[in-house]
Amino acid sequence: MSIESLNDDLAQLERDVRALSQDTGRLVSNVTDRARTVEEEIVAAEFIATEETIENVSGWLAALSDIGTIQSEQLKIFFADHRQTLQALAQSRSPIDLLRLGYEHWSRRATHVAEGLGKTVGVLTKESRHMTRSAAEMWKPLIELVRGDWARR
Repeated sequence: MSIESLNDDLAQLERDVRALSQDTGRLVSNVTDRARTVEEEIVAAEFIATEETIENVSGWLAALSDIGTIQSEQLKIFFADHRQTLQALAQSRSPIDLLRLGYEHWSRRATHVAEGLGKTVGVLTKESRHMTRSAAEMWKPLIELVRGDWARR
């Protein structure tokens, strides 16, 4: 072992340490950039989630308001049906008229209840569809992020 080979070995070791230091600096910078990107994506996801939640809550409140309107409408129809039946009851003259009156009342009530139920189901279906779609959209960035992480592996 000569001094020259020892100096060459030390110089090579110094170059390797410098290269390793530079690589470590690039890796730290890369990790820092990725951490910043993840933080930005988290903030954006929180904003989107909050926005979607507010929209969904307002949608449900609107749906409840619509259902309340349907209920008050059904209550008015209920009293109108009974008033009409009582007026017809006062004018009935035979047992056949009473049977016909009972059938007509039952038929009107069944029709009106079915209409109210159909409207209520329509409101709930529309709002449920909207919430399902918005929930899927809300989670889409996270799913894409996870898929991207798995694709890189």
